[in-house]
Amino acid sequence: MQTVATASGGLSNVFVSAIPALYTLNLMSPNPQEDFARLICLTIVGGYFGFAFATPLRKFFIIYVARELRLVFPTPSATAMTIRSMHAAATGAALAKLKMKALSYAFSAALVLRVVSQYATGILWDWHIFTWFFIWGKHNNFAIHIENWGWMIEWTPAFIGVGMLTGLNTALSFLGGSVVAWAIIGPALVHHNMAFGKAIVPDDPKWGDYMSFGSLGLAASNKETPSPRFWMLWPGVLLMIVVSFTELFLQYKVGEY
Repeated sequence: MQTVATASGGLSNVFVSAIPALYTLNLMSPNPQEDFARLICLTIVGGYFGFAFATPLRKFFIIYVARELRLVFPTPSATAMTIRSMHAAATGAALAKLKMKALSYAFSAALVLRVVSQYATGILWDWHIFTWFFIWGKHNNFAIHIENWGWMIEWTPAFIGVGMLTGLNTALSFLGGSVVAWAIIGPALVHHNMAFGKAIVPDDPKWGDYMSFGSLGLAASNKETPSPRFWMLWPGVLLMIVVSFTELFLQYKVGEY
């Protein structure tokens, strides 16, 4: 149910991202009041989509396909395990207490780390290893070129927990996609002048090669000078759509069981 609610609630992003973007690009009326009827129609269509498709898609993807493919949903799985441990107190009080202690310790450690890390960035949170190499190597440009693509270590308890719940296959899939996007496609686009970066410290000669390749703002990234992230946005969306419909096509027989 959480998955269905999240997917349906995602339709509201149209109102906080897509519609403001349309006004920014001057694709709507100068006065938003003139678009009242259009916005109402869009709201009705979005609501109809949520009510008409959320329930059948939940039954297909969550009940049938997820069971067949043995998919793991991290947050609901963790919640279910916690509730099961709490209700196991009648038959295994000692074991239940140990589980609750472990949960409390993990929660406390994650909370303390997140709060303290705000005052120790670079030590307890973001490890910019290649920036360190850049400084230690007396401003070796090779290291800063790797740092430009966001390759660092971030000690995020939430992501560590998700990785523990989802398993190695999913984690390797995310890692593989990151390598393809930000170690192969992105650098190749920049090398062939098909995508461009933005200097972060343009006036400092030592840090002149320190670039940002993740901009989506129109001032730094547009159709004339797109950033690698700007360039890969729509191909990435297309891949997600193709994979979803392919999975739907390949698993259509699952619902028969």
